[in-house]
Amino acid sequence: MLSTFQEVDDPYVFERVLASVYGAILSSQSHESINEISSFILSNIFAKEEVYPNVLVRDFARNIIEYANSHNLVGFSESELKLARPSYKSVFPKTIPSNEDIDNEYANDYEDKTIPKHRFAQDKIIDSMTTEYGRGTGWYGDFGRYVFQSNFSNWSNINIDKLSNYAVEIIFGAVVDKD
Repeated sequence: MLSTFQEVDDPYVFERVLASVYGAILSSQSHESINEISSFILSNIFAKEEVYPNVLVRDFARNIIEYANSHNLVGFSESELKLARPSYKSVFPKTIPSNEDIDNEYANDYEDKTIPKHRFAQDKIIDSMTTEYGRGTGWYGDFGRYVFQSNFSNWSNINIDKLSNYAVEIIFGAVVDKD
C-alpha cells in the first residue's frame, strides 16, 4: 500500500497515509507487518540522495522506525537507524519567486472581463499568504502573518517573504490549471 501512495503526485496524500499507518501501528496488538513496513520506509524514504521533502512525512516515517526499534520489532543497524534521524539532506530551490513573479504568474486583473470568476480565488490565496511586510506595511494576510510567518520565528537568516512566495508557487504549481 505504501508504494502505491508514494507515487501519488500530492505529498499530502502520502503524508496522511503514513499518519494512518503510524496510528494503526500504535493501536494494534499485532506487529506482524511492522518489519516489512519499516524496511520499506527506510529504503524508500530515508536511504535516498534526498530524503522525502515533507516534514510530516519524515516525522511519521521516523516515528514508525523508532517505535519498531524501541520495541525490538526490527533488526536495523545503528547506521541504518542514523539514516532515519535528522539532520536530513534536502535540496533548496535554485530560485525563489519575487512578489512580481507571483503577480505576473498568478494574480488576475479584475478589470479583465475575459477572466473566469473562479480564477479570482487565486488572489485571495496570494493576499492570505502575505507576511507582515511582504508587500509593504499594513497589508498582510492573517494566514501569512499569524500562521506561516509565526512558524519561522525561531529561525534566523531567512527571508520569510520569499519563503511565502515559494509556498504560493508550490500551492499553485500543484493545483492551478492555467486554462
